[in-house]
Order: sequence, then structure tokens, then C-alpha cells
Amino acid sequence: ASAGVLMITTKTGKGLQGKTEVTLNSSANFQNVAYLPKFQSLYGQGANNIYNNQSTNSWGPGFGSLDQVVQGGTGALVPYQPYPNNIRDFYNTGAFYQNSVNLAGGDEKSNFVAGVSSTIQNGVVPNSKYNRHTANVGGNRTLNNGISIGGTLTYSKTSQRGATMGNGGSAFGQITRIPVSYDLNGTPLLNEAGERQYFLPGQNSPLWSVENEFFESDVDRVFGNLNIGYDFTDWLNVSYRVTGDTYFDQRNQVLRNGSARAPLGAIDADNRFRSELNGDLMITAKHEDLFVDGLNATLLLGQNINSRDFRESGIVSSGLSMFGFDNVANASVFTGSYSNRFRRRLIGHYAQLSLGYNDYLFLELTGRADKSSTLPTSNNTYFYPSASLSFVPTTAWEGLRSDVLSYWKVRANAARVGRDADPYLLNTLYSISTFGNNTASIQFPLNVGGSSIPGFAIGSRIGNPDLKPEFITSFEVGTQLGLFNNRIDLDFTYFSTRSSSQIFDVAVSNASGFDTRTSNIGEMTNRGIEVLLGGYPIRNSNFSWNVNLNFTRIRNNVVSIFGDQPVGGDELTSSVIPGINSFIGIAPSIAEGFPYGVIVGAQTPRNENGDLLINPTTGLFMPGIGNRVIANPQKDYTLGISNTFT
Repeated sequence: ASAGVLMITTKTGKGLQGKTEVTLNSSANFQNVAYLPKFQSLYGQGANNIYNNQSTNSWGPGFGSLDQVVQGGTGALVPYQPYPNNIRDFYNTGAFYQNSVNLAGGDEKSNFVAGVSSTIQNGVVPNSKYNRHTANVGGNRTLNNGISIGGTLTYSKTSQRGATMGNGGSAFGQITRIPVSYDLNGTPLLNEAGERQYFLPGQNSPLWSVENEFFESDVDRVFGNLNIGYDFTDWLNVSYRVTGDTYFDQRNQVLRNGSARAPLGAIDADNRFRSELNGDLMITAKHEDLFVDGLNATLLLGQNINSRDFRESGIVSSGLSMFGFDNVANASVFTGSYSNRFRRRLIGHYAQLSLGYNDYLFLELTGRADKSSTLPTSNNTYFYPSASLSFVPTTAWEGLRSDVLSYWKVRANAARVGRDADPYLLNTLYSISTFGNNTASIQFPLNVGGSSIPGFAIGSRIGNPDLKPEFITSFEVGTQLGLFNNRIDLDFTYFSTRSSSQIFDVAVSNASGFDTRTSNIGEMTNRGIEVLLGGYPIRNSNFSWNVNLNFTRIRNNVVSIFGDQPVGGDELTSSVIPGINSFIGIAPSIAEGFPYGVIVGAQTPRNENGDLLINPTTGLFMPGIGNRVIANPQKDYTLGISNTFT
């Protein structure tokens, strides 16, 4: 698929020749925040050299001009001095522990595997955690009649907790607003009466927030597969595989009494269920020395049936009676409930032909046709092929090998990948109606005079009954060299991808009564190179040291886009990326001639020399020009290095 495939592999006991093997693994990792902004330590709380103990600014009196000040929130007389490690000391040293034990055994006809594992992580953010415990079992057996059967089953239990996010009333909304002269980590969170104290009225210390405003999730997941196969001849095999993956996720967002966003407390309890079922029929034919000596061929014909189900329901409650009892039963007001569900199905037929000649020339051809339930009947079937070719000159002509050149391979491939739409994009939908904003709102159904009045409103998105699948066309060439008896490896790749007919919710004029319209839009390209250089500075029978350097440079460009909103000039169009809350008017967007995700906002005008223009009357910058591309998230390059010692 164009969005990638997640593959989960497990060990088997095949090849142990009747023996039983026990494997133990244990690891520990520790983490610290890598980068933090630099803060000045010349001026304290306030502005314009005036101390203000309720200000979030740090442009008050210079340090050394005052000995003591009255601290905001506590009223205590405290030294007027900088606390340069306020932000750094807020974070912890994270710990990541992994342990597992696996049991495996088998012989040529049967094998089994069983194991348990655990992952325990304490995050760098206070009170954040992630724990996962897993148990798995599996096995394979070849029966006397030639039928082979096998399967695996895995259960995992995951629990996590993290701080709430967002502007203003959250730990991360406040951590950037701490004045440099405020002792964040040394100031008590509560006074002697047990009341919260913080310098900014209506807000809370980030240390209080990470303890009392949080998101938590508990996930129970089961996944596995069952397969059966039979060799009709020594060159023909037919098999069928069923894979399933299902999980139940219980989520809670808890804002305890005193939270900035919900002073009386609030809990959003959300339950999600997701399942995916795949059935694959595969017919595999193999033949050696096909037509000529040394030409080996493998042909795979298959059918895939995929079904995905999702259900979600939740309750939003407020007015908590008891502090710390994090249950919706503790609420006195229920402000809303919701329920969603969808089902999507896809049937695919595919073929793959693999040819290899004398272990130095390889050709692979694939083709797949999918039929999707999320696209209109006229466009719900689409085909996408691929081809790859590779050649190993050092195997074809052994005379090329030397003490310098150990291995040489060249490769090229071209592919087209199709992707269907998310469910329910063909129509303009109705949903439960809500009126208001993030401060106050009402939601149907309303309880009036003891009667419940339902209400639905047409959505803000215009559906598209003519929606088509989106496609990604890619091309890649590369070469791989092994030098000095494979002591040094060099791999170079050039790639180019073109995305077309992308399914996107494009912004439309609000005068239409809608915000977006689902469309198949324009074209986007990615071009780049990747270079991997590896080697062994030390390699002997007792010790080896392997070093790998990786360099990647990618150039992304939005070639064309549907829309007529000018950005940076009449020749440029753009649209805000859906799902982005442009709270302060700066939004990641797509814009023609720029990479995906550029920041669009107000740009301060400059003169012909590139100097910023200043209003001579006020001394401030001239007003910004709106709807301009002001920032580019595209990296110049990515460089990495890894060392492995064995």
C-alpha cells in the first residue's frame, strides 16, 4: 500500500533438530531531553524594566538592581535572582527497560515457540509512563498426508499516561511562560491550607498540571495468524492464510478539580474497538532451468480479502464531586456523549513473477488490482504494477573481483501504488449539532422541560461522489559496492516519486456554508539521494567494530493544487492542511511551488536590500502582509552515524 505496511515477525523453532532452546534478553536505556531553548538571564519578571509578579515576561528590572521581591501567588519575600535551569530541571531522566524470555523447539516436521516480554518506560516528562506486557505462542506441523498447518497467537497489555497538550491551560502551555526569576521547582505547589499557588492567576504550575491534568490509555490487543498449505507437486504449492488483529482501547482525559480548563473538574471517557481480518489465497509455482540452463522462475498468484471495523463511544462529564476519584460516576453534569463506527472492505488480486539467471541477473514483475468499498462504483477498481531489475557484474564476470573490488551490484525499479479513500467521504454528512466555542457551548440532544430534543446539522465538509483512488509513481536506481574484501560497503540510491490524484480536503470559501471539499488534487513530487557508507575499522575472530554513515537529501515540491486562494502572489495557491488548528493565524499548509507543510502567515515587509521596514512614527515593524509563505520545514539533509561493537 502507498502508506506502507507494518509487518510483525516472530521466531520459530525450525531447524533445532529436536532440541529445545531458551533465549533471554534484557536491556536498559536512559534518556534525557536533547535540546532546550536558550534563555537570557539578565532581566527578571516584568516588562519595560518594571517588576510585575503576575507577568509571564522576563524583561523586568535587571538582576542586581533589586535584592528581594514579593513573589506572585505565594506573597512571600524571595531573592530576586535568575533560575536558569527552570525548564531543564522540570524534566526527568527517562528510563526504558526491556526483558523477554522465549522457548523454542522442533524438528524437520514440527516446531513450536512461546515467549513472554515486558517493556517498562518512565518518560522524561514527570508522571509519564508506558508499559507493555506480551505473551505469544506459535507452531507449525507437517502432517503425514503432506498438509502443513501452523499459526501464532499474541496477546499484549499496554498502559500509558501522559500530560495534556495545547495552548494556555496545560503543562506545556505554561512551561514556556515561566519568568526566569520565578523558582519553578523550589516553590511549593500548595500553601498551608492545601490551596494551589502559582504566580499567574487562573493557571497552574506545570508541576501541578502533569500530576492532575493527564491522558491515560489501557489497550488489550490480540493478533495472530493461521495458515494451511499443500504441495501438489515438487513445483506447485497452494496455501491459505488468515490473519487477525483486534484491540480494545480505554482512554480517559482527566482534568481534576482546579484545572485551568475545567475549574470544577472534567473527565472524557472514550472507548475504542478496532479489528482487521485478512484472508490470502496463494498459489506458488517454481521451476528451475526454465527454457535455458540457469534460469529459475517463481510465479505467485494470490487473492486478498481485507475487512476493517472500528467503533468508538464516549461520555464527556464535568463537575467532579471528589478530588482524585477519576471516574465519570464522580461527575454531576454530563455535557455530551458520542458514538461512531465504520466498516471498510477491500478485495485484491495480485501476481508476482520472479526470474533469476545464474545468480547475477534478476527480474521481478508484479501487478495488483484492488476493489474498494470506500470509492464510488464507477471508480472502485484500480490496478497498479511494478518492475525491478538487478545485475551483479562481479558474479557475471569473476575477473572483475580483486583485492579492491569484492562485490558490485546495480539495480533499478519502477512502481505504481494505488490507495483507496477513508470511509464516508463520498457524501456530505450530518452530525450531532454543537453551538459555541472552546469556552462555552451547547450540544444536542437538549433536555428541555423533561424532554430530550435531538438535533443534527449538516457537516462543514462537501463530499465527492466522483472520488478516484490516489496513486504514487516511483522510480529508483542505485548501486552497491563491497571494497577491500567487503571491509568497506558503499550504497548509493537516487529516487523520484510522484503523487497524483491525492485525496485531500481542500479549503473553500466560508461564504459557501462549508469549510472544505474532498477532492482529488494536483501533483506532489519527492526527489532525493541516499548514501550509506559502512566499514569495519577493527574485525577479527574476537572483536569487531562496525561504523555506518548515512546521508539523505530529499526535495519535496507541491507542483499543482486545486484551489484559487492566492498566497504570496496571484500565481500561487494554497490550502491549510486539514486537522490543523490555526489558533493564531499561522498554519502548516500546502502551496504550489513549495514543500508540503510550509508555514503560511503574515510576513514583515522588506525593502529591495532585504532590510525589515520600520514605522518611523512608532519604531515598530511595519504591518505584516498576510497569506505569505514564511517558513519551510524541509531539511537540507539528514546525516547519521552508528557504531556496533560485537
